[in-house]
Amino acid sequence: MTASRNFPLTANLFSARRRPGLQRRWVLVAFLCAQSGLGAEVTLTTGVSAGQNSGHQVLETGGRFPDLSGFAGGSRLTYPRTFRYGGLRLGLATGPLELGLHYLTTGWWHDVGQARNEDFTLDLTSTQRQNGFDPHTYAYRDTAYTISGGRNFADAKGETRFRWYRTGLSLRVFPWTDETEARAHGWFLAGGLDYSHYKYRVSDVQQYFELSGGPFFGPIGIGNSFSNDELLLSYGVGHRAFLGPLFLELRFLLLSGWNEGRDHHVQRAINFHIRDGLGSGLVTGPRLVYAEESWELSLDLEFRRYFSIARLDPDGGIGQEILRTTFSSGQTVWLSTKETSVELAASVRL
Repeated sequence: MTASRNFPLTANLFSARRRPGLQRRWVLVAFLCAQSGLGAEVTLTTGVSAGQNSGHQVLETGGRFPDLSGFAGGSRLTYPRTFRYGGLRLGLATGPLELGLHYLTTGWWHDVGQARNEDFTLDLTSTQRQNGFDPHTYAYRDTAYTISGGRNFADAKGETRFRWYRTGLSLRVFPWTDETEARAHGWFLAGGLDYSHYKYRVSDVQQYFELSGGPFFGPIGIGNSFSNDELLLSYGVGHRAFLGPLFLELRFLLLSGWNEGRDHHVQRAINFHIRDGLGSGLVTGPRLVYAEESWELSLDLEFRRYFSIARLDPDGGIGQEILRTTFSSGQTVWLSTKETSVELAASVRL
């Protein structure tokens, strides 16, 4: 791993500064929630869901300028995010307020394809560009990569097993709905809080490595494992329109989040601890629902992006790497996720 230069965060959920406008909006939401309980009918639902996720996640660290050992370069790990999942959902609706709880999981370890681990050198012609939204240029880069222009001196691929779960709650408030209607519609304010945990295990690794006596290429067995915890807050707006027994929802939510993880390399006996990760992103997509009096079916398409910046603290190693890890704490690491999911859900009213 190499030294690097920090990019400013695009968002900080835990900023000490709180805008008065944000406080007023939460007061409005609380007022609407209180009003919804004064005589409005309460509807409870429970259901199951199944989905397919696709995408990838990239973990990068590095810098164009030499570190204390004179090395200028970095590392990139690319993991697949293609997996099936299922889960349980609970819902409560009363007047202009809708509250949902969910638990989604892969259930067990899944084979999800190949992961890739690259080590590369960088020079002054290489580039490091922030992904996601850049507040300095007002541009949005929809990519999971921040470093380009490197030359690989090591490259490895291995088979990957993956396990994941996510739990959380969602809230929707329809400020302009008519409480006499059976279901709220029109514009709504949306928010949510999600916690997720996942872990990768990489094995059957084939590696290429440049040595002083010539290149090496061959199997090395077990590669690495990577685990991560994320806490994401979502907030935004959406619109619901009725089409006979169907209704269509469109939503656009921003994400602010925190994450911590660990990247353990078995062959090198090194742990790379990912700490104090803060990031931002977005969630958007349509949702189509067919509703009867006692049950409903829904199809949800979701596009999710999350880009975080964290501190990388290594420990361990073999031989000279012990010295390098001792003096290389505090590097910057970028953890970027691009994924799309399609989810089918069925629920009944209690």
